[in-house]
Amino acid sequence: MPSPRPLSRWAADASGDAGQTVQLSATLTAGGLPVGGKTVDFQVDGVPAGSATTDPVGVTRLAHTILSMGDRVVGADFAGDGTHPASGDAADLAVHNRPDPR
Repeated sequence: MPSPRPLSRWAADASGDAGQTVQLSATLTAGGLPVGGKTVDFQVDGVPAGSATTDPVGVTRLAHTILSMGDRVVGADFAGDGTHPASGDAADLAVHNRPDPR
């Protein structure tokens, strides 16, 4: 059986403002086919941010509030199970200062 690979994708949320909630997203596939019903753990700069379960097309999403400015590294990890080995991936998230509403 091919190894699953969570592919971290941040199409609209590759950046955001400090204090904003963004969607962390990963897609879990094996041999090009989606793997649904599996837990993916997310981290931001190595700190656990939460977990979410893949849907029937292998996509998982987690809302995360970014607290401070700077570039962040977001990781997505699948721990593996009896059928699929563990895997993970990471992507960058740029956090900007929230514009002054004045």
